[in-house]
Amino acid sequence: MKKKVWIGLLALAVAVAAAALLSSLLGGGKTLPEGAAALYKDTVISEETVAYLESAYAQAGQTVNREKIIDQLLMNCVVEEAAAQGGFAAGEDEVAALLDVQRQTYEEFPEAREVVDGYCEEQGITLEDYWVLAEEHARRTILRAKYQEWFYAAQLPEQEIDPEKNPQQAYEAYEEHCQQLLCAASSHITRR
Repeated sequence: MKKKVWIGLLALAVAVAAAALLSSLLGGGKTLPEGAAALYKDTVISEETVAYLESAYAQAGQTVNREKIIDQLLMNCVVEEAAAQGGFAAGEDEVAALLDVQRQTYEEFPEAREVVDGYCEEQGITLEDYWVLAEEHARRTILRAKYQEWFYAAQLPEQEIDPEKNPQQAYEAYEEHCQQLLCAASSHITRR
């Protein structure tokens, strides 16, 4: 089971990293570029990324609809922006540590290596290119995690929620906060 979780996390990391790469390559205004499922400011959420995530979820035995995937990718963009505006950043040592775990997973689990190598072949990129994408994804993941930590420390006490005693309620409060950020950013979102 642990192997499937690691493989799933690695596959999702790749897909989100691909979205980040497309974001830097495509940019745009209010009309969607060809192959885009959605746009947040200059960040493109590609149809290819959405399809890849649908497939990854299906392989993990989960059914997640397309709109939910797009919403999650858009929410990631909005949370990352809020985190950066709040002064949060990923330290080089944090990024290196996360990449070390991913590289170790790649080396130790043939299933993970198969997923990554298959992705590289499918995308026409080298393993070196993959690790560049993984590094950018690690930065974004750490940024979102720091924002969530801030929310738990700064906002939950105001709502009288103790994440230690009620982790589900804490998570739901955080998700609601992120939904509010997404709603507030709706004027910067373009969808098909």
